[in-house]
Amino acid sequence: MGRWHLWPEFTKLLRIFADRLVRWTTSNPRGGALGLAIRLVLSLVAAGTSNGFVQFIDTVTNPFQAPFREIAGSPAAEGGYMLVIPIIIAIIVYALLHAAIKGLLRILVHRKTVI
Repeated sequence: MGRWHLWPEFTKLLRIFADRLVRWTTSNPRGGALGLAIRLVLSLVAAGTSNGFVQFIDTVTNPFQAPFREIAGSPAAEGGYMLVIPIIIAIIVYALLHAAIKGLLRILVHRKTVI
C-alpha cells in the first residue's frame, strides 16, 4: 500500500465533519455565536483570507453577520489586524435574543404542580 492509502477515508471524514459543523452552526443559535466568535478571533489575528478554513468560516457566518454589517466601522491596525465591531454587536444581540427566547419559553412551559 502506498503512503496515501487512507486519503479517501480521511477526506470522507472531513466532509462529514464539515457537513455536521455547518448544520449545527446554522441551526443552533449558540452555534452561530460560536462561528462569529471564531470569525472575530481570525480577524483579530489577521488570518489570511485565501486560507480555506477562513473562507469556510466566512461562508458559514455570513448569514449571521449580514444584518449587522454596516452598523459600525471596524478599526484596523498595521498588518491587517482588525477589530470587527459588527461581529461583536452580532454576538451580543444573538446572546440576548437567545436568553430572551429561552426565558419566555421557560415562563410559558413552567407549570406549578400541586401534590
